[in-house]
Amino acid sequence: MKTLEQHFHRVMELISAVKDTWKVFIIGAIISCLMLLLLLHENDQNTSFPTHARITAVGNFPPPLSGESESSSIVANDMEPSIFTTASILPPLPSIVVMAPEPSAHTPPSMIFMAPEPLPSNIVKAPEPSIFPTSIPPPLPSNIVKAPEPSSVQAPEPFSVQAAPEPSSVQAPEPSSVQAPEPSIFTTYSQPSFGSMIANHPVEKPNLNLVDDIQKPNVSGLDKAEKKPVNKKCDIYDGRWVYKADAEPTYCPLKCPFVEEKMSCKKNGRPDLEYEKWVWQPRDCDIPMLNGTDLVERFRNKRIVLVGDSLNRNMWESLACTLYSNIPYPSLKAQILYEDLHVRTFMKAKEDYNFTVEFFWSPFLVEINKNHESGKKVLVLDRLANPEQWLNADILIFNSGHHWTQVPPKRAWDIFEYKGKLIEKMPLHQAFTRAMRTWASWVETKTDPKKTTVFFRSLSVEHISSFHKQSCETRTEPFMDESYKFIFPRTLVRVAENVVKGMKKSQVKYLNITKLTEYRIDAHPSIYRFNDWKIRIKNNKLYPPIIPDCGHWCLPGVPDTWNRLVYASLFFDNYGDVSSS
Repeated sequence: MKTLEQHFHRVMELISAVKDTWKVFIIGAIISCLMLLLLLHENDQNTSFPTHARITAVGNFPPPLSGESESSSIVANDMEPSIFTTASILPPLPSIVVMAPEPSAHTPPSMIFMAPEPLPSNIVKAPEPSIFPTSIPPPLPSNIVKAPEPSSVQAPEPFSVQAAPEPSSVQAPEPSSVQAPEPSIFTTYSQPSFGSMIANHPVEKPNLNLVDDIQKPNVSGLDKAEKKPVNKKCDIYDGRWVYKADAEPTYCPLKCPFVEEKMSCKKNGRPDLEYEKWVWQPRDCDIPMLNGTDLVERFRNKRIVLVGDSLNRNMWESLACTLYSNIPYPSLKAQILYEDLHVRTFMKAKEDYNFTVEFFWSPFLVEINKNHESGKKVLVLDRLANPEQWLNADILIFNSGHHWTQVPPKRAWDIFEYKGKLIEKMPLHQAFTRAMRTWASWVETKTDPKKTTVFFRSLSVEHISSFHKQSCETRTEPFMDESYKFIFPRTLVRVAENVVKGMKKSQVKYLNITKLTEYRIDAHPSIYRFNDWKIRIKNNKLYPPIIPDCGHWCLPGVPDTWNRLVYASLFFDNYGDVSSS
């Protein structure tokens, strides 16, 4: 019995000793954790670096153990600053987890330090300082470049970057260009304390693109937004022709009764139709495409009158076809009248629409008297040709120019008449100026700007110069530069411009289509004026030879753009966005 009591006392003493040891272990573990947390907190405050700066960080390690390579000093090189990334601060380092296993009779109490989860491969950090001895690092890969000298490399003292209003204030060492970082003679690897856990996950270098390899963003929309002025003028006649494969005309010439045979190139068998795919694009603004349905609605109860030569009839045919094709049941609701092809032609929309589109033949605008008592054809410069027919129109579109340059025997007049006097010889620009002033005086005195909108269309360019190799025959593409040689007397063009600009009482719009027609050598009827052109070009004696028509325009074609500009001018004026005066 005494022996049992003695053993019992020994067991209790042993248990008490074990309890005391466990208490010491617990207290030591708590103190170690607190010290480690304080060190980590202090290290986090001293090692914050901006991601845009080039940094070099050296960990505060104990002296290397025997057999440990000097290259265990870790150097972290971040990429050079880039204008394509935003500044950010590295996330704080994760804390190390300390676990204390239960004591065993065979092993003394110890602590196990668990490594945090591996960091993302594109973040490079300085290693954490440790108060515990480090193990020998794993063998370095064969492709790592080591420092030539075994001396330790330390970073310069950390520098602070002040907060700037914009991230772009953190500049690269060479601000002239953005380049990839220079290759370093040092390489990085994981901390020895948990290197065995990430040995199979090497840190990859970030994929940097040079400036030349980066595709520039599409800023055309922004440019247009900046170019669209508010309450400022936009020159809708300054631009370029853009090819659009999906562009479709607003009407089918085969179903329109107004297109003359010599303008219907498609019907006559022209093999290419690419001339219908070019769209006029102003440089500084966008204009709407010609919307026939909207145009029909806008023209309700209105009278549109075009006055001029065959090129204005070309324009009238385009406009009439656009309207006719957008009227429901046009054969029932549209009336077509031809008094004379060279006098008056018009289309009248009946019932709900109640509008008319008329054309009056007047190539000089002023009167030409072919029955003068002198027996000569007299061009009367101070009297218009039947202007009473133009009254009470809501929209008036005039043109004149080509017939003034004709020479005998095609010239339409023999002598001039001005203020009751017959004049055999007069400079052409002077005669044209007097005729234009007669027209301007009538517009200012006989039209009401509040009721009638007046346009004067500028010269449409011909491409008939064989001397400059600019004949339209066989041409299928427009000029893409300024190589066209203008052969029409520019003096007459300036006369029309100056007279229109000098009109003060009325707001006459100058439909300046001269520049845009210079490019379109491809869009004339050329040899496709007749449906038997294949026979005529073979010099068949039964048919007269074909003279290429390089003055008029195929329909659909360039005159559709003229009407689109009229539509845009009226559309913009209604909304106050752009002026085309």
